[in-house]
Amino acid sequence: MIFLFALCILIAGPTSAQDGADATLVPRGLLRIEFAPHYTNYDRRFSLGSPGLADNELELLGADFTADTTGANLFPALGPSEAALRQIINDGTYRVNLGAFNTIRDADIRNFSFRFSVGLTDRITLSAALPIVTHRMQVAFTFDSTDANVGWNQAIAAVGSAGNANLAAMLVAQLSAAIVDLQMSIGSGAFGCPSSPQCADATATLDRATTLLSGLSILTGVNTAGGSLATVAPLETSAAGQAILAEIAAVAAELQALGTSPVTGSLPLPTDPLSTADVEQLLTDADLGYAGSALAFIRGTSFGDAEVNLRVGVAQSASFRAVLSGTVRLPTGTRDLPENYLDLGTGDGQMDIVGGIELAWQPGAAGIALGVRYTLQMSDNLPRRIGPPNAPILPLTSQTIVT
Repeated sequence: MIFLFALCILIAGPTSAQDGADATLVPRGLLRIEFAPHYTNYDRRFSLGSPGLADNELELLGADFTADTTGANLFPALGPSEAALRQIINDGTYRVNLGAFNTIRDADIRNFSFRFSVGLTDRITLSAALPIVTHRMQVAFTFDSTDANVGWNQAIAAVGSAGNANLAAMLVAQLSAAIVDLQMSIGSGAFGCPSSPQCADATATLDRATTLLSGLSILTGVNTAGGSLATVAPLETSAAGQAILAEIAAVAAELQALGTSPVTGSLPLPTDPLSTADVEQLLTDADLGYAGSALAFIRGTSFGDAEVNLRVGVAQSASFRAVLSGTVRLPTGTRDLPENYLDLGTGDGQMDIVGGIELAWQPGAAGIALGVRYTLQMSDNLPRRIGPPNAPILPLTSQTIVT
């Protein structure tokens, strides 16, 4: 619901404007055609919750897609795999870093609005408005992987290989089987269980192996619950990559020493960070979970929200005018798309009903006009990707219908 109050001064006779509170009508039998173009351009916005800025400070429009280190801060779906990595390597400060994103955005909207009004009688005017909207988003995106610590997850066949995906799955299967063996041994009283020092050591190994299995299940894509997308993994030469491989080897050795089935597999890790083309693939490839748009130039032209308006003059004298108006705003505009991270819509794309009254008193060369409008926005169902407000790159699994 929107309530609008307008007050203006009239000078040198009555005038007419689409949004003005002038209380004028079109005389009977006449047609009035209005053309009211509007141009809006912006490359900055008011901040809200942005690091290092107080709320309502100006910041660049591309701030949501700019970061020195890009990971779960811009891609919140990487959060579960980042948490799994921290658990495996026992480092609570570890952060996934694809590299540095820098995005400059410049938006402009050109609204070419045509209004046709006809006087049905001297006191009744019927009008229709049809806006044609062109929107553009100029985008300059650069990516620097110099400080990256991750690359494509080789356990995902779409970006690794079928062979590496099989190796990762074999590792998880072997580790699962060894854990089951150890659980059965402990449960049957082996190692002096339940109270001997050897039993305590075996139980500690079981806990360590279970923790490793839980993390590897997420990293290898076996468990992607909650929208987790393990699309990247630590570089083989990185500190985290070496720590993961060392943990796998250590756990495998402990399990085998306790007589479980062997764990001979290992986790294939990437050797190269992502490139700019890889980032575009990550954003757009449906097999990787995002099925979104690249951070690139966008231009579109479509209808805005059309309006049909009826104005009725309840008083029309030489010095005083009063007009009641009713408007139906039609859902002809195009909404911004949830899968397009940068586009602009051309309208709300929903039905609105607007009622109002306009009063004008003009005894001479100057006068005063008053207008009051009340807008009832009808409910609608919108497809939206839901996530943290400061992390706009959301996967397809986050998309839902909101009212």
